Amino acid sequence: MWTLYQFTRARRLSEGEVEAWIEEHLDDKPRNLMTERGVYLSHFDSATRGSFVTRGLRAFRARAKMVILFLLRVILVRKRKPSAAHALLLFDAGKDARAGAEFNAIAADFEKMVRIYEKQVRAKRLEACNAYLYAGRVASEIRDAETTKRAYDNVLRLNDGDTDAYKLIGRQYLEAGNIPAALREYASIATRAEKVGDKATEAEAYRLQASAHLRDNRTGRARRMLVRSEKVEPSTNHQGLAETQRMLGDLFARQGMTAAAATAYTNSVTNYRQAGNQAVAAEVQDSLDRMGRKDGWATRVLERFGEIMLRLAKRLRDRGQKK
Repeated sequence: MWTLYQFTRARRLSEGEVEAWIEEHLDDKPRNLMTERGVYLSHFDSATRGSFVTRGLRAFRARAKMVILFLLRVILVRKRKPSAAHALLLFDAGKDARAGAEFNAIAADFEKMVRIYEKQVRAKRLEACNAYLYAGRVASEIRDAETTKRAYDNVLRLNDGDTDAYKLIGRQYLEAGNIPAALREYASIATRAEKVGDKATEAEAYRLQASAHLRDNRTGRARRMLVRSEKVEPSTNHQGLAETQRMLGDLFARQGMTAAAATAYTNSVTNYRQAGNQAVAAEVQDSLDRMGRKDGWATRVLERFGEIMLRLAKRLRDRGQKK
């Protein structure tokens, strides 16, 4: 049972154990590989310069070693894996074509591993950025501005194009009342997104700028940013379009532009539903319904006059009953 347990545990190496092993050996490995390179290249040079007898003895020794290794594999029931040491044995044994093919196969395998490790590096960088973002959000909740800034700066140190970091930095500036600084962060997002052709992020950056302008009561600039966002937003991004149109509807309603607000709200409801966001679509529909129920000024005056007359009649009736 103990042997079975150890065998199962060996097969289930955790990611942490693998990473610990890599960290332990990674510093020494490049140095060892450069040493190996010097030894192998020197071996090739000496093998080509040797006499006929020397090359013959080297080939005999290499073939004998290959036979021994073959017998060991048979006894231990192991499958041979391509390796530089075996390829060098093939070279010494005079099997140059097979040696070259094995070296090429090893190189192709390592090249494939390079791509895998590059993906792992990207994943680890993203994990670190995520953790710094979370740390920044926690620090912002307790109003620790210095720690928040340091966390977001660490994100940008690892990935200068991290959009979420710029958004959170902009939010931090907005909460501090520094609207120009927030606008600079959001403009930076728009510029980067435009440069790489990310239309959805660019449109979102314009919405963020519009929100900042509204905080400063600059409705004209906010409206221009929202119109620009709606124009840039991909037609397939229904969620983004719906958010922009809802903001436009709120802005038009605030300015008393009822028809324009109704159109924006209607488009927003349609896009929210196409995005599958039924709850928010219902909220926007409520705003649209409330706006549709608003009466004209004449109706409101008559209704107010009627309420006054009813209160007066009630007062007179109560006075008559007391008499």
